[in-house]
Amino acid sequence: GQDMLLVGPPGPLRRFLALRFCDLTRREAEVVCLTRDTTEADLKQRREISGSQSDYADQAVVRAAVEGRVLILEGLEKAERNIMPLINNLLENREMQLDDGRFLVSPERYQKLMDQGHTKESLSDLGLVPVHEGFRVVGLTVPTAVFPGLPLDPPLRSRFQCASVPTPPPGVLQEVLSSVCAPETAKRVSQLAGILSSLDSNADVQNVQKGNKKTEVSPLSYINFARLLERNPNAKGVELFRRVYPYHLICDDARRQSIEAAIRHCELGRGGKPGKEAAAAAAAETERGTGSAALSPENHRTLCAMVEDYEMGLNSLLVGPRGSGKSRITEELGRTVGASIEYFPLHKDLMHRDLVQRRATDEEGNTIWEPSPLVVAAIQGRLCVLDDIDTLPSTLISAIRPLLEERTLQLFDGRRLVCREQFEEIMQETGLGEEALREEGVLPIHPDFRMVALAGLPTKGHNFISHDLLQCFSFHSLRRIPRAEDRRHVLAASKLPPPVHAKLESFVIELDKKARENPIISTLSTRQLVRIASLAVGSSAECLSDVIHRSLLLRFLPQISRDAIIQVMLSTGIMDQPALSKSGGGLSAGFLRTVVESFGNLPASPASGGGTGLPRATCGEGGAHHLLPTTTYFDSVPAQAKLMGEIARDLALAQPVLIVGNQGVGKNKVVDSLLEREGLPRQYIQLHRDTTLQSLTVSTQLRDGKLTSSPSPLIVAATEGHVCVVDEADKAPTEVISVLRGLVDGNVLLPDGSRLVRRAVAEAGQEERDGERPIRLIHPNFRLVVLANRPGWPFLGNNFFQACGDLFSPHVLDNPDFESEVKLLRAYAPTLSQRTVEKVARIFFDLRAKVEQGVLSYPYSTREAVQVVRHLEGFPETPLYEAMQNVFSFDDYDTYVRQQIDEVLAKHGVKGCGSLWTVDENVAVAYERLERPNLGKDATGPKHGQDDPDNTPHVGGNTWRGGTGGRDTAGLGGKGGPYRLDKGHPVHQISDEEKKNVSKEVEDAARTMAAKELKKRLQEIMSMEDYSRYESIRSTVEGEIGQVKAILKDIRLRTTERTWARGKSAGDLDDAKLVEGVAGEKNIYKRREETEADPFSPPASNEEGGKRKRILFIVDCSGSMYYFNRIDGRLDRLLEAATLIMESFEDYPDRVEYGFVGHSGDSSK
Repeated sequence: GQDMLLVGPPGPLRRFLALRFCDLTRREAEVVCLTRDTTEADLKQRREISGSQSDYADQAVVRAAVEGRVLILEGLEKAERNIMPLINNLLENREMQLDDGRFLVSPERYQKLMDQGHTKESLSDLGLVPVHEGFRVVGLTVPTAVFPGLPLDPPLRSRFQCASVPTPPPGVLQEVLSSVCAPETAKRVSQLAGILSSLDSNADVQNVQKGNKKTEVSPLSYINFARLLERNPNAKGVELFRRVYPYHLICDDARRQSIEAAIRHCELGRGGKPGKEAAAAAAAETERGTGSAALSPENHRTLCAMVEDYEMGLNSLLVGPRGSGKSRITEELGRTVGASIEYFPLHKDLMHRDLVQRRATDEEGNTIWEPSPLVVAAIQGRLCVLDDIDTLPSTLISAIRPLLEERTLQLFDGRRLVCREQFEEIMQETGLGEEALREEGVLPIHPDFRMVALAGLPTKGHNFISHDLLQCFSFHSLRRIPRAEDRRHVLAASKLPPPVHAKLESFVIELDKKARENPIISTLSTRQLVRIASLAVGSSAECLSDVIHRSLLLRFLPQISRDAIIQVMLSTGIMDQPALSKSGGGLSAGFLRTVVESFGNLPASPASGGGTGLPRATCGEGGAHHLLPTTTYFDSVPAQAKLMGEIARDLALAQPVLIVGNQGVGKNKVVDSLLEREGLPRQYIQLHRDTTLQSLTVSTQLRDGKLTSSPSPLIVAATEGHVCVVDEADKAPTEVISVLRGLVDGNVLLPDGSRLVRRAVAEAGQEERDGERPIRLIHPNFRLVVLANRPGWPFLGNNFFQACGDLFSPHVLDNPDFESEVKLLRAYAPTLSQRTVEKVARIFFDLRAKVEQGVLSYPYSTREAVQVVRHLEGFPETPLYEAMQNVFSFDDYDTYVRQQIDEVLAKHGVKGCGSLWTVDENVAVAYERLERPNLGKDATGPKHGQDDPDNTPHVGGNTWRGGTGGRDTAGLGGKGGPYRLDKGHPVHQISDEEKKNVSKEVEDAARTMAAKELKKRLQEIMSMEDYSRYESIRSTVEGEIGQVKAILKDIRLRTTERTWARGKSAGDLDDAKLVEGVAGEKNIYKRREETEADPFSPPASNEEGGKRKRILFIVDCSGSMYYFNRIDGRLDRLLEAATLIMESFEDYPDRVEYGFVGHSGDSSK
């Protein structure tokens, strides 16, 4: 009657053994997959509302105990601390107190009570329920010494009898492999398993000592590898093995080389051709003229491999950079195999319940469980696309591992999904029909059900490929930089004019070469290349530079990437013409139509009376007049007029628009003015740190016991055909703005369970297929305009363009040129003198130049210049300097920045008139006549003072060295002393007024003595000449030092930025848990907490984020540095760079550990 614990490496083997035990003993089983989100309600009882009453529903632990089933607890290492002890007494004494008042007792004690004369009815009235004598618990865990996870709590561990389930040896594995492949293949694969196991054993000790965890190959991976070899006898063994174990994504270089050497040693695989069936299916689709013909060669090979996975019954995980074609490949996969696609967008705020079912209420207010897209796909036999699986917490995937590995899953409403074969076996054993078995809560999984997960490339800081994912998917990866043949294939389908085609092809291939040489340089994604090609179709070769500038947001790229792209554009002849046109004027009545028609002869809209062809909602009967924006706009900036025309063109082509720029450059005004002139209703939503998926899409309320939802402005715009302006998009969390990506793609799953889709998806049968799930159609006139600040310092938001910018048609809006800004300022201050307006414009123009040069960091904008002239317009008697102080007072406490600002002001003849505390002369005289307080004795002359051998604290006086609050001697808090000296005593400060009561002679003498002491001290560490030289170098890079320190400070703040933690017993009410709150659950709140490191995440190339960074700078100390310094100043620049590094990192010893190594150039060492 003992409970068991199976310990072994990750994989399904332990669960298979436990289920096999249940099968042999003919025992029913309850399987609970534990995660970090598992709560008491998931294990014991959960409240449900039925008929306006709150009832308790038994969960798996209680059901197993009462019904006498085997309880399988999988993933004990993943459960949060202090949650599993709730079953300790159930394990020890077979007792548990339930929330509904009942009490589980052991069968022996229950029988004793029966022997004492109690009846079942009387014991039931007392709330006593016997635990079935056949109840057993089987725990499954991994050895946390070598695999990620939390160790077992000693009280819990001591209640189990443990058995080790190691990886099967090569001999046993060979016997298993012989059933799925030829004997020779089974022999070689088992030989490979033995070699890799030996390598793992040798590396285990070192990994544990370094704090790293194992990532070994599971037996299931070897079985799938053998199956692939049988289907693809001519394929490369290395490429096939990457599909079952993506070592190229998760292992360091040494292990990669060892694995590939072992595969070659075992002579596994030969050529490089895809499987016959997969290639034939993809070729048949190509012949039928479907979209797979437009795939690049690499993506087409990936499609063939994923078709093969589908035929073998495997789930696929497609990894690749953004814009590389993952979604397109998935669409072609569904079309090729004839499967209907069910999209399931994932994000980091999802909990384990959300992957399976969602709590809701019916029309009568009863709590119900609605299936997730994953469960719907499993029942209906669809291809479920798990998008952005890399954003999920690493333990969350374990909640659906049984579904991934053996096609079975326990639902939260008590029903169970089983594979079709097992369903038919149950029908035979029970004699029940299919409908009767469904009514009993057993549902069959459709044989055609498959899963495809999409993810970005793993990085050193975020390696999302956990052990759970390794066991459950077949892996496919797209290159970070596509091959040249893939680039040519994309361009060949664009129908570009030959001159433009040749230049663009040369540009992208040359840029790819530079990106391979230097990973810091960013290259074009496939989606960006397609967008550039589509924009360049109607343009000449001379306009290609403008298209590339706009599509890549070249203005805001990092310096290295920007310089590389410009260099390639020059070498390929793309930048023969100026990048931006300087011509333009005011926005005339026919200007927009001229610009729009020049980009493709767009049809005019009847509603606009021959306007720009923009779609518009009816503002009459629909009552949308109140949604028309009203703004003050002056047609004086040609760049803004040009941008309005480009935005109008994009909106007419139904392209989502992204406008990026500094603060205060007029992003909102440009958009609102365009919408006002065109009569387009606008919905507006502003994002921020606390924006959630609910607030961005659907707000949920509880009314009369029923859960209702109201759409946000974004959803209203999408369904009513309005233009939605999303402002401050860079301020929201990245998982929230992913909703915008779904909107662009035309398929969004909303928090209330409904789905927002394009009409084309609905016409394809989505409404009928979804059944009871509500569908909201995206109006064909819906347009999306997103506004964001530029990425990088000093802006504190996320990099929206990097996250999903390639889905949008991007535009850059910068501050206007000098002439345009003068006209704009003149429009805001018509009575102000022309000379003053020009002076203000020139001051801000020079300040922005300093920002571009890196001297200043804050980008002074047109908004601040407008505020200055508006102030002067309203209060013409105000001096210009005082009006400027409204902007520059922010920088009064930064000496360096204020110095730079004052230099610009002085250059234009604007001088200060004193500080805020400058008083009238008469007031000062009157103050002097007041009776002054007793300021104590005067300072007579500086001196070192005497050293007290007992180091006794001294306050006041002028005798002892190191005292406080005195005069003449070296110390702290006093006056007239030559220098500060701290001996560790409490400091007593005299008043500031008394400190000022020192004669000029005493001050001069104190300075002289301080200089002598400084010189003496410097001689101990460096000469005075060295110190002067160092100060000279430091002053040269003083501004850059301040900027680097500010950036490092921002990085530190970002690393400690708090996020929402859910499932708390106190805090803000979580909108996603309203039903749980009504039902009576306690952990329904959320609060902001600092993000903790995930102990279950696998190591990222043996590196862990958050540790102190170690940087070694190798500097050139060869003779040429000195010899050529007089020509190009290279040694001076090296000294400045070294000083910049040392001074900038001085305040961050906890973040950066650095050192310098000089290289003479005379040897290789």
